Amino acid sequence: MINICLSCPNTFEGHTPSLRSQIPIPSSGYHMSRGGRMKYFKFIIYFQLFAAAAMHLFAAIYQTDVLNTYFDVQTASIKNLQISYAIISILLAIFALVIRWRLASFKAYAPALYVCYILANAVIAFFYLVWLGLILKVHHYDISLVNSYLLTLLAGFCVVFFNYVYFTKREPLFSR
Repeated sequence: MINICLSCPNTFEGHTPSLRSQIPIPSSGYHMSRGGRMKYFKFIIYFQLFAAAAMHLFAAIYQTDVLNTYFDVQTASIKNLQISYAIISILLAIFALVIRWRLASFKAYAPALYVCYILANAVIAFFYLVWLGLILKVHHYDISLVNSYLLTLLAGFCVVFFNYVYFTKREPLFSR
């Protein structure tokens, strides 16, 4: 015959209440479950990746008009850069939606793909700025241009680092 302790469900005969006090109780912080507190994760899958895909599509559609109006130049190299950036932006938009699906489904390697996506955004923005500076023959040591290059890379690497730490702590959740 199995006796069940009324104070502790799912315990069997031989259980004493003193053992119950020795079992560690999870703190009110992060819980390793899908129902745990993961507000940043929900922000990523419900807003950030959709907004990023929309912004990439916006950049792909309007990039050509903005550059031609702002710099008032019509050179083949700028048009090639714009077309290349538009294609890359469309690919990044698709990649953002695929990553969103993988993260929401808790697929394996989804956090690594998300971190790679953020890193790719930073590197592509950096190379775009450098290439545009080369085409427009902007002095490369102009302090505002160097600051924008460095801030683009620094922000990208900071976000990559924080997301790497965040998803490393939640790695067991992504095992499908």
